[in-house]
Amino acid sequence: LQSEGVGALAILKEFWKSYGDSFSGSAGPRYFGFVTGGGTPAAISADWLVSVLDQNTHLTNDSAACAIELATVAMLRQLLTLPNNLCGTFVSGATMANFVSLAVARQFLGSRVGV
Repeated sequence: LQSEGVGALAILKEFWKSYGDSFSGSAGPRYFGFVTGGGTPAAISADWLVSVLDQNTHLTNDSAACAIELATVAMLRQLLTLPNNLCGTFVSGATMANFVSLAVARQFLGSRVGV
């Protein structure tokens, strides 16, 4: 490591010089790897906001992030024409989404068989 930084533009230039040719073409029709999500302007803007604001909420009154999550879940209910009594939450990514869905399915099945 150098004792002093070289600046953002210099490090970006070095990054692309060193690694730019090594990225897979995930946007093309012949990419058969993982589904990594979209890079739309709205998605990128939302990702930047999340990173900049760095909210870690646990309680409803901790931050506006909770209100945003609740409003987003309500919009998804409306978009998918789901009943208003359904609730939801966001998780950190695909692995946690799978984990939470298995836990919810287990709870649902348990309630159906009286466990």
